[in-house]
Amino acid sequence: MVETLNVDFKKIPSEITHQGDALIAEPGGMVANFGKIVRDGLFLPFYQELLPKDLRIEQEVATQYANNWKSSLFESYDVTVKIPGPEEQKITEIFKLRVYDSKEPINGKNLRIVQFCFNGNEQEESGESKRWDPQTLRSLTNAPLNVMKALQDAGIPIDSMLNSSLGNVVLDGVDQIDEKYIPPTILINRGLTSIEKVTSNIEIPALKRMLMKTIAYATGWFADPEAGLLRFAEKCTDKKRTVGIFEALYDNYFGEKAITNAAFDPNYCESLRENGFDAFRINYFPAPYQKRSHHSIPLDKLIPEGILENKSDIPFEATGTAADIIAQQVFFKEDGKTSHTCFCIGGSEATVEKDLMRVTEPLINASAKVAKIGKEEIVA
Repeated sequence: MVETLNVDFKKIPSEITHQGDALIAEPGGMVANFGKIVRDGLFLPFYQELLPKDLRIEQEVATQYANNWKSSLFESYDVTVKIPGPEEQKITEIFKLRVYDSKEPINGKNLRIVQFCFNGNEQEESGESKRWDPQTLRSLTNAPLNVMKALQDAGIPIDSMLNSSLGNVVLDGVDQIDEKYIPPTILINRGLTSIEKVTSNIEIPALKRMLMKTIAYATGWFADPEAGLLRFAEKCTDKKRTVGIFEALYDNYFGEKAITNAAFDPNYCESLRENGFDAFRINYFPAPYQKRSHHSIPLDKLIPEGILENKSDIPFEATGTAADIIAQQVFFKEDGKTSHTCFCIGGSEATVEKDLMRVTEPLINASAKVAKIGKEEIVA
């Protein structure tokens, strides 16, 4: 992990620039065209030419909510991270983060939550501003990794990362950068396991499944974060790391008991432990919510009554919601530190506004409970 000085908890500068690596160019021709179909269909649905109506309405509601959001415990602000590539490419990636800082220490710790989303970013190319356009899987996974690297090189420690849904694709490339930039705690919130498993969904006609797999593989978008994290664990020299997996049993994308099992392998935690990592895994059935909603409901709706299986993979008493467990076991765990920063990576449909409702606000409320304040009074 990156060593940082124990300095006062201060706001992140509004803009950070950090030299990046060369952007991986698209293959070109028909491969590129098919690759973008896979990218936009699986990873960046907001990039589709005809934006689905439900995504548009969700974003409108979330934006209104975020614009009216106020907290007595936290302040929010935006940070821009610029990643210029080599001079010959003349492309600068521009990522827009939303940051939530606790106004005062909570149980002796300042808490910071940094939201990264794949949507809402830009790039400058030869002086012209455009929508961010990752042309390969590696360019996609490198984005949050490069932003974490930029923050840490600027003296801002990152203690944990929380990957939600398809945001977990970042783990496909986690073994490609210096391990010191990977936070000691990795949390997976109903996250992507592999494109192989997702495209095995028997709800999809057999011919279409075969085409999806073939095109994803041929165009280089055949992500496998489940294997990527194991590769990282195998090569990592600093084994003082913890992986926490939060699942919904009937998650229609990645659930163990969905129509097609696209969950992590049953012995995944054991495999991580064999490589020296600590690991825990909690599987929920969040009644009374309809099964189709289990993938996307907020972290504080993954309720304790729903812990049904994988009990051998829980090395502590799991009480409260998923948000409560993250606050108790990660954010405010006694580790001698005076602050904790969590870097949250949103899923394919996530924006900083939507993830406020699904991820950040539940974590803030859980932090208020740890401080025995009760539920944070949010004005929205």
